[in-house]
Amino acid sequence: MKEITIYNTSTGIIEKISRRSFDFTDVESMLEEGQSYIEGIFDLDTYEKIVDGQGVLKDTTPDYENEKRLHRSALLYGSDWTQMPDSPLSDSKKAEWATYRQALRDITSHSNWPNLEEADWPTQPS
Repeated sequence: MKEITIYNTSTGIIEKISRRSFDFTDVESMLEEGQSYIEGIFDLDTYEKIVDGQGVLKDTTPDYENEKRLHRSALLYGSDWTQMPDSPLSDSKKAEWATYRQALRDITSHSNWPNLEEADWPTQPS
């Protein structure tokens, strides 16, 4: 069995995978405009694209900065209620929460950003 991967020639993005027995002379007639093929199967979960006839692996490195920003957003969202006009908090408690929320917004300027430890995060008011 012959195996090929079809990809977009301008972006290198894998468009489809074919696993069929066929004569390689027939491959060209199967391709749409802007497509090419490479022998072998380049799994869409493993490979990002094809460049210069080689499969480029997907970057599976965790995006720590994005994870930290999402965590910060969740903390801000969870404390939105503290700044509402009808919040049951006193003015001094609202001010404490406002300071905490500003510290969350400023966390990206922390010296350890984005490799924060738990102690680097501001402490939520009680």
